[in-house]
Amino acid sequence: MKKILTFFSLIMTVMFVIFRVVILNYDSTKGVEYELLNLKLKSLEIENSLLSQRIASSSSIISLSQKAKLLGFKSDTEIVSLYGPQPLAAVANTL
Repeated sequence: MKKILTFFSLIMTVMFVIFRVVILNYDSTKGVEYELLNLKLKSLEIENSLLSQRIASSSSIISLSQKAKLLGFKSDTEIVSLYGPQPLAAVANTL
């Protein structure tokens, strides 16, 4: 009986050691993959930030007006209104 118990405990110890090695190997592999994904995420965030800055500078009013002048658009300073005068304003003009 004592030999069976010793043999059984030895088998269980070996199984637990193998199980522990497998788990640690799995964790170490996943840790490397996690680090690679984090590095890729950081590089994509930096690239996204740079692209956002380029979009902001390309769509600024100064840059748009310079591009419009290069394309031949001219600024029209005359104000055009599609609405007629309001009734109260029309009364004030007649006094």
